[in-house]
Amino acid sequence: MKNEITFTCQDDYLYVSISDNVITAERAREILARIGEECADQKCNKVLLDELSVERREVDRKEIEKLAFDFKKNKLDKVYMAFLCRPHLVGFDSNLLSLYTYTAEFIVRHFSDKEEAVEWLNDKKPAG
Repeated sequence: MKNEITFTCQDDYLYVSISDNVITAERAREILARIGEECADQKCNKVLLDELSVERREVDRKEIEKLAFDFKKNKLDKVYMAFLCRPHLVGFDSNLLSLYTYTAEFIVRHFSDKEEAVEWLNDKKPAG
């Protein structure tokens, strides 16, 4: 199956869905760059990234740090991103991305419950 990325505008956020089973550092960079482009085009600063298809991530801790530094380059440093993933993928490594992208507040969080993820996004200021 081809790894797809789809974008759907919701009321207050951009819904992004991927079809990958495994996420590598290279694929994560590609996904984040595409999200940055779409957020800029849509003038949106909230994203729900549905990665429920992902069974495992093959991204080591040094690569997670590099991905976090790419947030500014991809214009994601002012975008709130809720990652919706399987429960076993919410843990120390996923929290590292949140910590590495932290400035004045957390802009990235991982959730295994969609309602919690949307609630977190709804608490954030809209763009503009």
